[in-house]
Amino acid sequence: QDHLAFYRRTVRRRNPNGPRLAAPDLLLNMLQKFLAYPTPMMNTINNTTLEFMGTDSEVSRENVTIALVTMAKVCQEMVVQKRFSNEATNLFCLRAMVGLVVLFDHVDEKGAFWKGSPINIKECVAILNK
Repeated sequence: QDHLAFYRRTVRRRNPNGPRLAAPDLLLNMLQKFLAYPTPMMNTINNTTLEFMGTDSEVSRENVTIALVTMAKVCQEMVVQKRFSNEATNLFCLRAMVGLVVLFDHVDEKGAFWKGSPINIKECVAILNK
C-alpha cells in the first residue's frame, strides 16, 4: 500500500504535466483496496498488543491472554444474563466480545479456534446468531 502511494508521488514529481501514470488511477485505487487491511483499527490493536508482549514487560504473555479471555467471558455472560435492557449496550458487549476473541486468536500461540481453547467459541457463535 505504501509502495503505491510512493509510486504516485514519484511519477507526479518527476513530470507533473507530463504523461499519465503507467498504471491508471482507477487501477491503483482498486489495488489499494485489495491490499489494505480490512480492519485497520484491529490491526493496530493486534500490533500494539504483540509489541507490548514482546518487550521486556513486567506483564507476562500468559497474564495478557488470561485478561483477554476473562474480558471476553464477562462480555458473553452479560449478554446471556441480560444484564442490560438497552439493546445498544448488548450490541456493544457483543462487538467487544468478538474483538477480544479475534485479539486472543492473534496473541495466543494456539489461537482461539481449537478444541481446548479457554474461550467457548461455539457458545459465542450461538449468542451472535440469536
